[in-house]
Amino acid sequence: MNFSDILKEFIEITDCEYDDCSVEVAENKSYGWLDITLSSGEKEYKLTLHKDYEDKTKYSIHSLPGDYSKGNSTMKLTVDGAELEMPFTRDVLQDNFVSFVARLIIANTKITMDCKEFHENMFPQDECHC
Repeated sequence: MNFSDILKEFIEITDCEYDDCSVEVAENKSYGWLDITLSSGEKEYKLTLHKDYEDKTKYSIHSLPGDYSKGNSTMKLTVDGAELEMPFTRDVLQDNFVSFVARLIIANTKITMDCKEFHENMFPQDECHC
């Protein structure tokens, strides 16, 4: 998955305008991960993208954005002897962007950094079909 796809999903979920959205990408020089802040109006999400061990050109997300990863409630899923434990709060299910990030984590999605900012062509265009 490309990072631009995540930005497009953020735009669609938050319904933000070009001037109302911002993204900040900062590389942690010591560890090589990327600290990402996505914001739209009052909503702000902080993500960390960790460099993939097998393919150094790709990243993955290991935890939910910001305060969501600090929850005390967890859910354990066990299938064929493999167990997955993840944070589980009602806010994860009520916030569509956090739910989207949770799906990326569960699927261990590999992310390619194809951009580091929003572009106008990512936003829906208001076209008159008169």
